[in-house]
Amino acid sequence: DNYSWHWCFLINVPLGLLAATLCAANLADPPHLVRNPTGRVDWPGIAFLVIGIGCLQTLLERGNKKDWFESGEIVLLALAALVGIVGLVLRELTTDDPIVDLRVLAHRDFAVGWLFTALGGLALYGVIFLFPVYTQTLLGWTAWQSGLSSLPSSITTASTMAVRGNLIWGVGPRKPFLGGMGRMLFTLGY
Repeated sequence: DNYSWHWCFLINVPLGLLAATLCAANLADPPHLVRNPTGRVDWPGIAFLVIGIGCLQTLLERGNKKDWFESGEIVLLALAALVGIVGLVLRELTTDDPIVDLRVLAHRDFAVGWLFTALGGLALYGVIFLFPVYTQTLLGWTAWQSGLSSLPSSITTASTMAVRGNLIWGVGPRKPFLGGMGRMLFTLGY
């Protein structure tokens, strides 16, 4: 409300620099971990990733303004996104040095965990995105009021992350994950 919209992004720059500095100073790969021993870079995979995700994001950002698939630009973006994402999947499953190793999804536990994480992320980020739109457009709240109303859930999330992180080391990930997903599904039902 008091500054330009650019500050929504600029405020993260000092935090990001601090996080990068702390990570560089305190995190190191274990000696047995060898990343990309061949040294080859999957440039076609990177190209497919950039085209697929870039076109999909542009389609989602401009689609509403351009009346979705009534616009030739949106149709082209959809086709490019489809080609990019399908090309990425095919490339990453057939190359020896993938930029995104999709073969890890062959492990059932990892695939199920990834699926639940993706669904939970969609639900959580959907709410995080839709709540300010609802409060500011329909209820007429200011950005400050909308932000303050979401502060309790943000504080709860931040504080629970520290507790849950330590809990997982003690009891394993399955029980906290299932408990959290169960509570989330229960509350979404209301």
